[in-house]
Amino acid sequence: MKKLKTLLTSFVLTAFVGTANFAQTLDQQQTTNVADISLSSVNSLAQSFQCGITGQLSRIEVTVNMVTTPGSYTLTIRNCARTGGRELYSPGHTVSISTTGVHTFNLRPTVSVTSGNTYTFQLSTATTANVRVADDNGDTYPNGTEYTNGFDNGWDMWFRTYVTVGGVPNTQLSPCAVTLTSLSEQIYCIPVTGATNYSWRVTNGGLGYNTSVN
Repeated sequence: MKKLKTLLTSFVLTAFVGTANFAQTLDQQQTTNVADISLSSVNSLAQSFQCGITGQLSRIEVTVNMVTTPGSYTLTIRNCARTGGRELYSPGHTVSISTTGVHTFNLRPTVSVTSGNTYTFQLSTATTANVRVADDNGDTYPNGTEYTNGFDNGWDMWFRTYVTVGGVPNTQLSPCAVTLTSLSEQIYCIPVTGATNYSWRVTNGGLGYNTSVN
């Protein structure tokens, strides 16, 4: 049994279970690094890709060549080959970038994907964060493209995607959407068999609070 003890009150808590103890398989990649492009409050970046494995998208990697100002970014995943599709991994999921090199974004909860379908992941920020993300300065990856502020720039980002097959699905646990009314209230969830990685989403619409707790 998994327990979350919270000091928040009047917040709605939703519990998810992610994949655990199952192998992640490298699915799609583009690793040519001969150029880079700014990722900042005035430049969002996205990359579309076509899945080759049906399962749970569990990890995305990108490479950062330069850090001007460290900071946090919002990671969004959509269900089509553009930045305007339906969100599968919504805003509120933030990632921090403060160093150069390969950055790994572990998805909790994971995202169900189907072989042959195209998806797009996007990084954006409203902060002063400013980095330069590696790409190929061309169209090396045949099954997708890079977007700057929603427009196809004709390049491809340096990226890798990983899919978990046969793992625990993105099952919402019970209780879910629980309103906490006590400063010391404890929430108990019964996990899906085999799962060890958990993520809770805590929200309060009135305060504009929306975050994940792993």
